Amino acid sequence: MLGDLADFFIGVNRKSDPNLHQLQCVLAEISHSIASLSDASAGNLGRIVPLLKTCLCHVDYGLRWEAAIVYASLVNSIPREHSFYEKDLINTVQLNAESIEDFAENEF
Repeated sequence: MLGDLADFFIGVNRKSDPNLHQLQCVLAEISHSIASLSDASAGNLGRIVPLLKTCLCHVDYGLRWEAAIVYASLVNSIPREHSFYEKDLINTVQLNAESIEDFAENEF
């Protein structure tokens, strides 16, 4: 199921592009699945983490928020994976911090 959600998000077997609200729902389901499956979800992290990197720097605040929740779910549910992805995700946000700040200023 987690793999199917990741596939939907990246566009595998999808007939049309989802809107931002649908993507937020998919991210919410991914975070719930990670929390529920705990260690069993570790096999899908290779497909999920690149999505998080993209979403953490997205123009839409809601998508950034949901991506942060997925990351929090990952850290809480699979702590041993935390250190592996932590530096990469933090570097991604830091590299894009200026753009994210610009998005935030223009959104409100």
